[in-house]
Amino acid sequence: GLMLAMASRAMEDDMIPEFTSQGVTNFALAFAKLRINVPEMMTALSQRIQEEEVLRTVTAQGLCSMVRAFAMLHILDKRLMEILAARAIMPDVLAKLNAKALLEIAAGYQSLGHYNRPLMESLASRAMAEDLLYTFDPNMAAELAFIFREMGIQNQALFNALEIAEARYLAAQ
Repeated sequence: GLMLAMASRAMEDDMIPEFTSQGVTNFALAFAKLRINVPEMMTALSQRIQEEEVLRTVTAQGLCSMVRAFAMLHILDKRLMEILAARAIMPDVLAKLNAKALLEIAAGYQSLGHYNRPLMESLASRAMAEDLLYTFDPNMAAELAFIFREMGIQNQALFNALEIAEARYLAAQ
């Protein structure tokens, strides 16, 4: 239907090479939310976001959207995931991750079966940051701990911090 026509048009008219980082991530996520996988288009979007001038403008939210899109469509593009992981741990992105985005990035990597140690260590550190830790509700805290355990990461400091956050959240109710 309409989405396939849009994908066709974007590729035929060579529009994707003109997309900004936000255009790439929004386009990818729109298709993913509708569970429409157009492999050639997803490859083109992956290639576009990996271009240095585009990659350096990817925001925390954009990064989250891109990881979610590929995870929702079950597309493991290892090179893309490594490049996005490297971008995610940069201070300008990492410091802007909220609890929901952090959880979605961790969940995306876990669902794709792609383990990136520096990324997961950085996400754990960010999750334990004072400004973020107490914004995890009990479900989010439990899910994040589960994701780390599923990936074989026994980060006791993170698990303890999440338990404290959970208890504090429940005490405030």
